[in-house]
Amino acid sequence: MHGGVIIGAEHSSTVAAGRDENGQTLPHSRNDVTAAEVLRLAGLGLDDREIAVVLNMRPSFVRLWYRRELETGALKITVEVAQAMLRLAKSGKSLAASVFWLKSRAGWRDGSDNAGRDGTSLTVRVVGGLPGVEPGGEG
Repeated sequence: MHGGVIIGAEHSSTVAAGRDENGQTLPHSRNDVTAAEVLRLAGLGLDDREIAVVLNMRPSFVRLWYRRELETGALKITVEVAQAMLRLAKSGKSLAASVFWLKSRAGWRDGSDNAGRDGTSLTVRVVGGLPGVEPGGEG
C-alpha cells in the first residue's frame, strides 16, 4: 500500500482486478488520491486495463470515474517534456536540444536542402560554438 493506493506488486494475480478474494466486486467512487494516481499512470503510458490492475479496480470503473485523467495524462507529460526541452534549448547548454528544437519546430533539416518555411534559402554557420559548449561535446 502506498499513500492509500495499492501498488501492483501487492496485487494477488489470483484475484481479478476490482474483486475481493471471494470474487465480490469491490465498491468504488471517485476520489482525489486515486485521480492523481490514474493521471500519473496514464502519463507513464499505462492503459485503463493496466491501471485497473495496479489499483485493484475494475477497468470499467477506471473508465467511468477517471475518463478525464485517462485522456489527459499522456498529454500533460508531453507538455512538461516539451517545456523542459525548450528551456534546455534556449539555455545554450545543450547543442543537441537546440538542434532538435530547430528541426522539430522551426523546420530545419540536415544537409544542403535547408530552406526557411517560406522557401527562401537558409544557411547557418556556427562560428566559435555556443556559450558553455565545448567543441565536439555538450558542455
